[in-house]
Amino acid sequence: MDKNIALDPSVVIFNTFKGQALMLQGKKDEAAAILEHSDPFYSDDWFYLRESAKLHYYLGNYRTFVYQLQRLMANFPDRPPILFWLNSVNDQMNGNHEGALNNLRELLESYKSVASGSPAWFTAFVL
Repeated sequence: MDKNIALDPSVVIFNTFKGQALMLQGKKDEAAAILEHSDPFYSDDWFYLRESAKLHYYLGNYRTFVYQLQRLMANFPDRPPILFWLNSVNDQMNGNHEGALNNLRELLESYKSVASGSPAWFTAFVL
């Protein structure tokens, strides 16, 4: 990832991929440091926000997970299956079981309509 970042720093999602690799190596503090440094610069990038929200969730940084998710929802109209999953997670964490079920229903509808974006994958995450 360092090589990719150096070759084309405009592909900001590489920062989250590096963070994910570090997290999977058990280097959670290093992964969190990458996000802490990168988050303020890429609040207008849909892909960065999506991956950042997901990685913050995996790292247990729930406040920042919610903040990144709220930025996505407020600033971008696109609603692929991963956002229904992230919203379902957020709803479940906040005790909003009806909201979580609504997001699950959206995922199931996406799956039935053969939508792109892996709705079956994210449905399995919810279940």
